[in-house]
Amino acid sequence: MAKNWRSNSCLQKPGSSNGKSLAAKYACDGNNLLVDMTSLFANMEKGDVTLQGDPVIFSLNICEGESLSDASYSFTVSRSGKGMKVTTWLKNRKVEGIKTITTPAGKFDCYKITTDTEAETTMEGMNAKMQDAMNAMKGTMPKQKFVMWYAPMVGIIKVDLFSNDKLLSSSEITSIKN
Repeated sequence: MAKNWRSNSCLQKPGSSNGKSLAAKYACDGNNLLVDMTSLFANMEKGDVTLQGDPVIFSLNICEGESLSDASYSFTVSRSGKGMKVTTWLKNRKVEGIKTITTPAGKFDCYKITTDTEAETTMEGMNAKMQDAMNAMKGTMPKQKFVMWYAPMVGIIKVDLFSNDKLLSSSEITSIKN
């Protein structure tokens, strides 16, 4: 089924007045809201950078305690004929509770969804020794987690990124376009 992606919300860091916002693209298949994660990085896609990924699926009939499907997205940078690809996996997605979230766009009854993230970098021409070194570095990286606040029929209302349980960044919906 072809997806009709729409941008209907803008995410921005709270208190940010620099005008920088991210437009998330959504599609609906009648049962699920699908979020195009690559749309949040669209400003990166220029010339030698390409983005690809699975839609992140959120059920319209979501339930507390539910486990959601994994997803991934990646970007590839090509320079001088060689490519470097960074892939991020969204794993262990769980619905952990319900809370009213207030943003400049209004008040929303949201489901709290926690997501573990893992990333991997591969480079064209990387030999086994280099791959082993990359894997060893990956093992020392901090654990990262997203907490997404999701309102069915609206979308993602707020996203918090944590590294080893320390809040690194937070973005929230600032407007909705019909």
